[in-house]
This record gives sequence, C-alpha cells and structure tokens, in this order.
Amino acid sequence: MITAIKFLEKQTKVVIALSENNRPYVRVLQILKFENNTLYFALPKTDRIHNQLKKNPMVELLSRQGNTSVKIEGTVSFDVPMEIKKRSIMHNSYSSRLTQKYR
Repeated sequence: MITAIKFLEKQTKVVIALSENNRPYVRVLQILKFENNTLYFALPKTDRIHNQLKKNPMVELLSRQGNTSVKIEGTVSFDVPMEIKKRSIMHNSYSSRLTQKYR
C-alpha cells in the first residue's frame, strides 16, 4: 500500500473508467492534488463526465509508468473542502484555465 501511495504522489494523470447506461467509458484526467490518500481532479460542470459521475460515482482508476501500474476502485465525491479547491486553483494551470473559462 505504501509503495502504491508513493507511486501515485508522483503521477500527474490517471485513466478513469466509468459507465453510463451500462456502457463503459474511459478518460484521462489530470491529477490536481493527492493528499491524505485522496486524489483531486477538476471537472467543469458542463462536461459530460461530470454528469456521468453524478449519476454513478463508482469508478476505477489506473496509473502506469514503465513497468509499474496501480489500479484503484472507489467512489467519487463532489464534497471538496473550499480550502483545497482554492489551493488547487492557485497552484495548477489547468484548473486556473477551467475557472476562467466557465465563470
């Protein structure tokens, strides 16, 4: 477990697998933050994946680099503390662009 956490701390992207109407979808997401064994992502509310995750928050993530890969199964939560949102936006160019684009 500790090896997987150390691996994820160094990653910038993961592949996320989800489903809608019994149809699978995969996407590559940029990791904004990894803190306290929690991965944080920025998703515009207007994006299809946001609606898919609201309907079915069960996901599987995969990150791979070289011969090492980590797969995680879990549930997405949209309840992100405001302090983490602010820090993520301030320190990540992708999330900064999203907030500018969708204000």
